[in-house]
Amino acid sequence: MKELSTKTLDSLKASIDLDNITKNNMYYEGKNPTILGEKKKRKPDNKIPVALGYRLISNLSGYAARTGDIFINQVPKEGEDTNESDFEKKRKEIDEANNGLILNSLLYIGTLKQGISYDVVWTERGEGSNLEIKYAQIPNYQAVPVWKKELQTVQELEYFVRFWDDTIIAGATEQKVVSLFNLTEGQEATISYAQVFEVGGYHKYIKYGQSEWVKLGEFVEQPFTRVQVSAYRGSTTAAAYIEPVMVLLDQMDKLISRNVNELERFNNSLLGVLKKIAPEVKQKIDEVGVIDDLISGLQDAGKDVFPRFISRDIPTEHAQFMFNTLGKLVYQIMGSVDFSDESFGTASGVALLYRLIGLEYSAVEIDTLYDMGLMNRNALINEALGTTENDTSISDDFLPVIAHIRNMPIDISFLAKSALDLKAIGISTKSILKMFPKSVIPDVQKELDFIAENTPKPSNELLPKNSDID
Repeated sequence: MKELSTKTLDSLKASIDLDNITKNNMYYEGKNPTILGEKKKRKPDNKIPVALGYRLISNLSGYAARTGDIFINQVPKEGEDTNESDFEKKRKEIDEANNGLILNSLLYIGTLKQGISYDVVWTERGEGSNLEIKYAQIPNYQAVPVWKKELQTVQELEYFVRFWDDTIIAGATEQKVVSLFNLTEGQEATISYAQVFEVGGYHKYIKYGQSEWVKLGEFVEQPFTRVQVSAYRGSTTAAAYIEPVMVLLDQMDKLISRNVNELERFNNSLLGVLKKIAPEVKQKIDEVGVIDDLISGLQDAGKDVFPRFISRDIPTEHAQFMFNTLGKLVYQIMGSVDFSDESFGTASGVALLYRLIGLEYSAVEIDTLYDMGLMNRNALINEALGTTENDTSISDDFLPVIAHIRNMPIDISFLAKSALDLKAIGISTKSILKMFPKSVIPDVQKELDFIAENTPKPSNELLPKNSDID
């Protein structure tokens, strides 16, 4: 059992890079921090963030990670199994109870936004004292992974700490906290928690204000031979997906903001004032950039002042060229697709596939790293299923296979022909049906049952009954 000092826990909590996490979230939400964080300048001072970061992430997640696009099949290692085993049923129940398909999609988007995301698997007693297996995402702003220092191709966790704060009202349900920190009845207090996951289980620490971290409760044993947290990386450096183009996005924001301010400032005209300008009018010109107010000021200044408006051309063509060039460069660097491009809608089917090949390359690269997290979670669930209480320790008879379904137009005729070709070389019906998207075959097991019920059984009788042939 790992004992962590107050100094160590404080240091680990301080290591969470909240600024970087916030920055990445803002680019995804279309609240680009560079342009919005600039100091206020003279009026008008419009700051217009271009939400291209959201579009890049949505393009890739929509192509490769919609809900249900990523899942793990449990494939029998030997022979064709058309009947769902107890193990497969139990695994499906666990994933459905934990909204596994939705979580896979959320983890993928989180990985694109932040470069890495996490989930945790744990067991607890449910109704009737049954052992339940649960899993859920851990937000990055709560997460501190501590990796083993040994040289490894794939980093392994030494331990993992989850930090969070909770505001409580000291009362009957918080007696232990009240006694630990001498809180008065009804007092509102913000309590800090630390949950330390290590091999075999976890324990919690608690802290109030500037006090020391205090261990809360006993070590909670869990049926795992590894740290029960899985990490989902989007790159080897765990950098945000759009990190390479953030500087270009900033330049696009500045370019469009400057041009909008220029148009508004001059309002497509310049004010020419003939003869003399009254002092109070000059002051108003300095203070206010709105033409309606200037007209009023000029009229009040006397008959010797005459306003005149001169048309002014603002060169928007250059700004538009630069904006389009930057946007095209962003898509080229990311290997993504601008679906608003007019040529995209007129391209042939084969040409469209080639246009999407950049997304496919990015998706495959991310899949390789992301799938390590899925396989780790799968192994943790199988370890929990292998306990005596669950009595389903037959996971070794199955091979976990991660399926990635791309969001592409469905060519049913091609899939049907491929299915016949695969059947001819001995591929199982179950494996073939799993190739089809869920929009065509929502439930493979039900389809197998339907086929079995509606396929005539071969007769051993060579001749029909009452045959006249001797």
